[in-house]
Amino acid sequence: MKKTALIVSLVCLALLLSACTGESRPAAQATQEPLSCAAYADRVQQAVSGAAMADVNEKYLEKTLLIQASALSDWVFRRDGEGATPEMILVLQVRDASDLETVKKAVQEYLDERTLQYRDYQPEQLPKLENAKVLAKGGMVALCVTPDAEKARSALGDGWK
Repeated sequence: MKKTALIVSLVCLALLLSACTGESRPAAQATQEPLSCAAYADRVQQAVSGAAMADVNEKYLEKTLLIQASALSDWVFRRDGEGATPEMILVLQVRDASDLETVKKAVQEYLDERTLQYRDYQPEQLPKLENAKVLAKGGMVALCVTPDAEKARSALGDGWK
């Protein structure tokens, strides 16, 4: 009886130790689902300190970016709630992959227009706009206009180009 209990204990200990090595983790990470638009926006917002952000509604999104919200399966558009800075976090998931370049182009045109507006309006805010880049990953597009563009891009994670 003591031999059986000892063998069972050793087997349990061996299983416990092999579970703690983390050898099975890379396979689990490889199949990890992509984050939602809100999760990416939250990451960026937590990484950079800047203006308090407010979510915009669908009407504002469509009017500002000149795209239909129906072309998106998920989206988050946060901007400076006070309207005093150009700061924003925009993450869009296209419904159809064929719309990706159109959406990316619309976001780039929006960034270009904002840069022109702020050139005369608040030139001290220009570095935030000039350092921002429209990025894409899979079927997603992101634009983060923040005080620290590098921190924002880092917060998005790998694979954004």
